[in-house]
Amino acid sequence: MTRNVERRARIVRIRTAESRIAQMELAQAKGSANQIRSIVDRIVALNNENIATSGATDGMSLAAISETRARLDTALKATAAPLEHAIQRVNRQQTYSIYSEMREQGARRLLEKAERESARQGELKAANSRCHPQQETNGDEQ
Repeated sequence: MTRNVERRARIVRIRTAESRIAQMELAQAKGSANQIRSIVDRIVALNNENIATSGATDGMSLAAISETRARLDTALKATAAPLEHAIQRVNRQQTYSIYSEMREQGARRLLEKAERESARQGELKAANSRCHPQQETNGDEQ
């Protein structure tokens, strides 16, 4: 194997590792975003469930409902920024994952090209170093 092919193979291994890392980081970013989304969904569900039931309600239960609603609204506002950052991180990681995949594919194409060139050079070298049989002449050299 030529030095060029060895170097290209090493680059392919590096690009493959980078691509796997990018995919892993993308999965982690998606997991974080999904976790925050589930928290937001749970807060919204709790807020929707926090209503006064029909029937006799006193001032204390209305105050508790009001306080719970205020706390849930505060929690919902507090999760807006982390959710936005998580979504941005997912978008960045998707872009990087696509970019690293393209770099890996490019490195693989260059490796294939280097292997073909190395094989072609090996064939030319073998053809040049072969002994060519002498053709017999019948004494008719002209």
